[in-house]
Amino acid sequence: KSEQDLLRLSFILIKKEVVIMSICCFFGHRNVPDSIKPLLEKEIENLIINGVADSFYVGNQGNFDILVYNCLKTLSKKYSNIRFKVLLAYPNYSNIYETSDTYYPKRLKNVSEKSAIPIRNNIMIEKSDTVVCFVERNTGGAARYVRAAEIRGLKIINLAYRSNL
Repeated sequence: KSEQDLLRLSFILIKKEVVIMSICCFFGHRNVPDSIKPLLEKEIENLIINGVADSFYVGNQGNFDILVYNCLKTLSKKYSNIRFKVLLAYPNYSNIYETSDTYYPKRLKNVSEKSAIPIRNNIMIEKSDTVVCFVERNTGGAARYVRAAEIRGLKIINLAYRSNL
């Protein structure tokens, strides 16, 4: 099985029951302020504690993705059952991420540079059940992929509506 399949089928055995946990992905504007990090970390932790998600996908294109990655690194030390991957749009593009935390989807191998980010984002949506986002405006890539996730019926948690920025 591929690493993506293993992330998709995370199991927890509880009293001889198998509970299938969900995957969460993230979308946000490139230039979000660092001040949202506590809110972001609290939301991710709530998803873990409440059994909503134990696996996470994040991109690597802007400050929102960096903040998510840092939160996931921190929370993975506290919650050893969670798994996460930074899905790279381009091979070997992990200058600030630990290599073991990254994954380059095979579907991107023969696509143009222009198509790589949209395809990677659609992969994250296809594999996920929940989206945590920080989207303040209806334009741009983050808003586009949140709308795509809504159309697919994913649960959307927009932290921009909870922020006091």
